[in-house]
Amino acid sequence: MDAHSLKVLEYDQILSMLRERTSSRLGDELAQHLLPATDPLIIERNQKETSEAKRIICEEGGLPLGGIHDVRSQVEKASLGALLQPSDLLEIAGTLQSGRRLKSFIAKRADQCPELAKTAENIEEFPKIEEAIHEAISESGEVRDTASPELARIRSRLKATHAKMMDKLHSIIQSPQYRMYIQDPVITQRGERYCIPVKAEYRHQFPGIVHDSSASGATVFIEPASVVELGNDIKELAIREQQEIERILRQLSELVKNSAYQIQVTLSALARLDFASAKGRLSCDMDAVEPQLNQHGRIDLIKARHPLLKGDVVPIDVKVGEKFNVLLITGPNTGGKTVTLKTVGLLTLMAQSGLHIPAVEGSEVAVFDQIFADIGDEQSIQQSLSTFSSHMTNIVKVVREVSNNSLVLLDEIGAGTDPAEGAALAKAILSHLLNKGARVVATTHYGELKAFAFICEGIENAMVEFDVETLRPTYKLKIGIPGSSNALAIASRLGMPSEIIETARSMMQKSEMSAEEVIRKIEETHKVAAEQQQLAEKASKDAEMLKHQYEQ
Repeated sequence: MDAHSLKVLEYDQILSMLRERTSSRLGDELAQHLLPATDPLIIERNQKETSEAKRIICEEGGLPLGGIHDVRSQVEKASLGALLQPSDLLEIAGTLQSGRRLKSFIAKRADQCPELAKTAENIEEFPKIEEAIHEAISESGEVRDTASPELARIRSRLKATHAKMMDKLHSIIQSPQYRMYIQDPVITQRGERYCIPVKAEYRHQFPGIVHDSSASGATVFIEPASVVELGNDIKELAIREQQEIERILRQLSELVKNSAYQIQVTLSALARLDFASAKGRLSCDMDAVEPQLNQHGRIDLIKARHPLLKGDVVPIDVKVGEKFNVLLITGPNTGGKTVTLKTVGLLTLMAQSGLHIPAVEGSEVAVFDQIFADIGDEQSIQQSLSTFSSHMTNIVKVVREVSNNSLVLLDEIGAGTDPAEGAALAKAILSHLLNKGARVVATTHYGELKAFAFICEGIENAMVEFDVETLRPTYKLKIGIPGSSNALAIASRLGMPSEIIETARSMMQKSEMSAEEVIRKIEETHKVAAEQQQLAEKASKDAEMLKHQYEQ
């Protein structure tokens, strides 16, 4: 998929929204690297996956994804023979346990979520690994005394020896014989040896080994001679304890190593299910639907909303690819045209990425091989390109690579240069894209293009409604009618002196005036027809209600 189009259509912001809804690093990574697919079968499967996850979220609150960790690196280290630490092993056991729970949850609902069930089948169960790790390691990450009989014996002896030494040390600091030698009646540690703080002047009267001294030199820290042997015993037992702990961790790491491949497969399945859950949550939050897919270049969006707009968004209906392949949107520069363009492009990208789209049921999206977008002011200072040149660079790439299964989105086509040349170039580009069989949605201000769309088969006019009285767009898209620029009307409403407005009118060529007048009359006729249709629908409803009352 064209990288430039992904950027200008703000596809990355959709991915950010998706990543916020993942539960683990595993799912987040899949969301971060999601790209639109072009294989209809893959897209359809991904859409079903999203729909199934959404259904579970709506009916049961979601998939049980708690306790899943990204332990791929730990499993990889174990497969290479590395020693895993207790915290690593706990995360592995917790993840395997969560995977087993998730697999069971989905298996009970396999009829309702067949796609998720297929993914869950790749989750293997490792009860022996889980049991071995939980029996050996406590929830706080400490190796349990019961991890092995040898460790239990060592720790029992260590505890007894330590208690014996503490008794001797306490008897020394409480003894009247040594009271005058001791700086403070406390037991401290220096280099893993237990010491008593002794006044420096009495160091030779206090039997033992000096391990340290205070910064002032007034105090020395002495290990009493009577506990040196006990300290040696503790040191030896501590070494044996550490060796036994390493042996136990090595044993557990070996269990992980022997099942490393199966665990990695399980982690991939957990990543996919977390990712599917995020897609379902995004659909719920956007009030989105699964679109219908086709391979005929047909787009039919019903009450579609741009997913990045905030507040009360006006939905639009857009069609292209059935009776006409090129939709030309005209009207004043109010932002409505570009939003329509971006809505079509972004929703198509989302659909091909397996995401639901913010529209209503029955909305249809085609599967395109390529989506090209040239939108916005992309003047390049670094490359010394004008706005026109920058747009032309993008469009040249489009016309070279476009096919009959491409969607092309062009904002203000031909703008940024002489109007006559720009309009002529725009007509030539649209004709070329039409002949190539591409589906095109373009916006323009040029009146010539409105007339061109009337006479050229395969191109249809459209307009974004604008209320001249309030000087505000309604953001409603009307297909089949070109939009007038309303430049003079807008200027007048904003307070431009009437003599300037009249002078401007007189300076406009008659052909331009007549074209604008025709467009204005079409708009007025359409508005009147719409109002009459509403009145007719109301009258029909009233008649139906009266009929029902008379029947009763």
